[in-house]
Amino acid sequence: MSITAAIETRRRVIGALLSREAKKRFGGNYVGLLTAFFEPLVQVAFFGLIFYATDRQGPHGASVFPFMLTGVLPFHLFSKIMTMGMSAIDANKTLLSYPVLKPVDTVIARAILESLIYIMSFISLMVICLYLELIPEIARFEYLFFAMLFATCIGLGMGILSAAVLSLSASVKRFVPVVNRVLFLTSGVFFSASMIPQFAREYFLWNPMLNITEMARYGTFQNYPPNYFNVPFILAVVVISITAGLVVLHYAESNPKARIRGS
Repeated sequence: MSITAAIETRRRVIGALLSREAKKRFGGNYVGLLTAFFEPLVQVAFFGLIFYATDRQGPHGASVFPFMLTGVLPFHLFSKIMTMGMSAIDANKTLLSYPVLKPVDTVIARAILESLIYIMSFISLMVICLYLELIPEIARFEYLFFAMLFATCIGLGMGILSAAVLSLSASVKRFVPVVNRVLFLTSGVFFSASMIPQFAREYFLWNPMLNITEMARYGTFQNYPPNYFNVPFILAVVVISITAGLVVLHYAESNPKARIRGS
């Protein structure tokens, strides 16, 4: 099979899986779609109201709701792709009896679906912020774009890795939520890296999601400092997470004890 034919086959398989996942997720009605679409809005509004209730302002002159938006959405984009990807292989085990379908296809399909939902929500909320003049403009669009892309890629890599490990050991189901909660509290959703004491900041910045949050906010706000994110570090995490996921998945596929393809 030529490379072009192989790519076309993967595209068609992932497209079919994407359609199936969307029907399962939303039940063929608009209520499920609207619920998924507005879930990020509820989260941003909730955390934003906490800021207002405690009379706190966004750092570096940022309005509260855009500040929360650029923290909540990138993290939940990453988190949702990772957690949904973790269960993708297990949920599609019966379909994996077809040789044309690869285990990684199931994770990619779910990653695409979650990306579409959260990025459409993000764009809509950003338009609202611009319309209400909560931000005058998006200061550096390219940084915001790549921040969302990096969050998606790390979520995909961790989703593949989690799905592969889950096929070998069910204990990962208990481990991933704990990691997710720790990351949520340390990824800058509620705070700026500049607010962390200097002696602790260098440790917090080993969290790639804090780097991505800072990058998203630098891309959004004109006066936001560029000091607290490292693009080469983020790229290294992207490459390492996807590579590790694919390597462990390859090992799981060759392991007769792994729960893949109905085994």
